[in-house]
Amino acid sequence: MNMLERKLAAKNARKAYFKRAVGLRHAAAHVKPTVQGVLPGDPLGLIPKALLTVPLKVEIPPEFIE
Repeated sequence: MNMLERKLAAKNARKAYFKRAVGLRHAAAHVKPTVQGVLPGDPLGLIPKALLTVPLKVEIPPEFIE
């Protein structure tokens, strides 16, 4: 592979990376995972003491998974 081909391959790799990164940022801004057991209101993420000893159940919407 000569230098011109390497530069072109690197340019295409950067374009693909940034295109994917922007798409993931937009998906993350619109779709949020939900954690079962978290109490609504302030402070955010407050969990009852009884749930701290069991595994948390997290629901991730399909749009968030790639």
